Amino acid sequence: MKDLKLTLTRQIVIGFLFSLLEFGTVALNAKILRLPLYLDCIWTCAASFFSPVSGIICALFYHFPVILFLHHSLPSLVFSICSLTVVLIIRIFVRCNKKLPFILSFILLIFIMALVISVEGGIIYNINYEHFAYTEESPINIFVYSIFIRGISFLFSGILGRIPINFLDKAIACILGWLIFRKMDSSI
Repeated sequence: MKDLKLTLTRQIVIGFLFSLLEFGTVALNAKILRLPLYLDCIWTCAASFFSPVSGIICALFYHFPVILFLHHSLPSLVFSICSLTVVLIIRIFVRCNKKLPFILSFILLIFIMALVISVEGGIIYNINYEHFAYTEESPINIFVYSIFIRGISFLFSGILGRIPINFLDKAIACILGWLIFRKMDSSI
């Protein structure tokens, strides 16, 4: 995989454009599709394949319209840490995937991303729940609470409950993000 040499202006434009598309994807899922997935990092993955600048801009600016227009609470803004981690993981993948066959490194990318985001998301959810009485409007709650009622701490329930959904969600995000990147890579 080659590292693209895009002008800073193009990187910024891609980041902002993809953040709007990310918001649109999440809003479509929240209001119409109602799939039991986040679908909140497809465009962040795609932007991150282009450049770190594009990925960071997409990751950060996607979260602000979510707070304003989807009426999420301010504590949910802290989940932008997970979006920034997506950027970091993708950029590490771009730099290191030459050491393994592509398909193997891509599967490893998905696996690592799902686990890391599950841990981060579980920790953030636990902190928000304890300090702000925050609850997610998410199908993940079914997994989290089913583990919690079995006597597992809320923190570990929050982490373990996210793993199955995040694995599927991040696999979709990585695959679609990669396909978007490959399709647009030839036109930029």
